[in-house]
Amino acid sequence: MVEMLIDGYQYLAFVIIILIASLYYALSKQFWQSLIGLIVMSYLQGLIISLWFYSDVFLNFFTMSILLAIYYYIFFPKVAVFVVALKAKYSSDTKSFEDNTILTRIKEIWDIPEEKYLFKEYSGKHSFGAFTYLVGRLKEIYIGKELLAKLNAEEVVYVVSHEIAHHTGGYKYLIYQFLFPFAYIIPCYACALLLIYLKIATIYSFLVTTAILFILGVVLFNYTYWKIEYTADLVALRKTRDKISAVSSFRKIAEEMGEKDRNIILNLLTSDHPSCGDRITKISNEKI
Repeated sequence: MVEMLIDGYQYLAFVIIILIASLYYALSKQFWQSLIGLIVMSYLQGLIISLWFYSDVFLNFFTMSILLAIYYYIFFPKVAVFVVALKAKYSSDTKSFEDNTILTRIKEIWDIPEEKYLFKEYSGKHSFGAFTYLVGRLKEIYIGKELLAKLNAEEVVYVVSHEIAHHTGGYKYLIYQFLFPFAYIIPCYACALLLIYLKIATIYSFLVTTAILFILGVVLFNYTYWKIEYTADLVALRKTRDKISAVSSFRKIAEEMGEKDRNIILNLLTSDHPSCGDRITKISNEKI
């Protein structure tokens, strides 16, 4: 019992060290340092936690090390985003969005009942954005003060329409987050069984195979989210029928964020949202 406690404290110490290192890489302004650092830290975190809880059965250890690494890599950098969203929701500085021109236009486009939607404006140094909560009785749309200062009225209408569009298929987010680990267990288990069957289940084959499945899982997870974002973009475009404002809104967002044109695989590794450039291309090619 004492030895188990000691082992537990050792694993916990490793987990905390990796958390601190992950925070350092997440805050790094050097793209490659941040990317490679977070990939390595996420892989190690998945490995350490799996060793701690699942080391008795090889199949479980193999699979859980991959799934934990994927979810750690995807959600750890988003802690700051979640904090901003919660602050916007509960801050006393957040107020009702009261631009009647924009609200009237949105209600005309979507024919939405006032009692089901709540539009709010949030402020602060991280208020260049817009988001929505997909759960709850009220459909809440939050629009950042800095974003409002950058976009014109029709561009704001498009951005808000994008957020409303998420509610038409918002369940896909929740279902996918829930089902992904269960679906990805299948190829992970299959690879583990193949290593055992071929009698090549060594430390080297384990590290190579789990690393490949980890990277592939991140890409697949993010790609599905990209599809959901593209769908919301096009639904908003068909509703507003304003391609000029849709394109110009993404151009302004890209400029403000200092977005750089990178390889699509790198974008899939680093974000669950496609780049503004990719979204502009999709919108430009859409016939309305």
